[in-house]
Amino acid sequence: MFKSVVRDFEKYHELLDGNQLASMCGAFGEQILCEVFGWEKDNAAGYDAIAPIYQSIGGVPMNNKKIGEAKVEIKTMTSFTATNILAYDSDAKAGKYDYLAIYMYHEDRVAIIPHDELEKLLSTPNIGKTIKLNPNPKIVFGRQTDKVIYSPLTKLFLKYEVEDFQRTKDLEN
Repeated sequence: MFKSVVRDFEKYHELLDGNQLASMCGAFGEQILCEVFGWEKDNAAGYDAIAPIYQSIGGVPMNNKKIGEAKVEIKTMTSFTATNILAYDSDAKAGKYDYLAIYMYHEDRVAIIPHDELEKLLSTPNIGKTIKLNPNPKIVFGRQTDKVIYSPLTKLFLKYEVEDFQRTKDLEN
């Protein structure tokens, strides 16, 4: 069965539109983050994974001392679609998870944002869901400046970005 999926993808991938490819990347993204972080995949209502929480002493994790679990919602963003807007519905997701992991598939970057901080930001009037990690410099009176302005959600992503994130060590691209 798996071979037929690979064969069909190789045959038809050029016919898929951006949304179809982005959906595939979303499914891959969930699996990738679970593998990299050691999370358990869980298709529950409102979250995608369970992350173990371990005790640490002096910043050193004690991986044999599990003290709890966190529910993680995973969202994957790709360059296959022409939008920088996070597909997220606060009304449907609020209170159902502890952390939102946003995986920028093509940039291979991830942030793990606390639920309450995200919801507080998104409940602010006139705050959108745009994430653009490399925005163009600001243009003032027709002239480009050196000043780069990040959206509030991009700033939150950068605040909680996982430093030195590596999907896997054996990937070439």
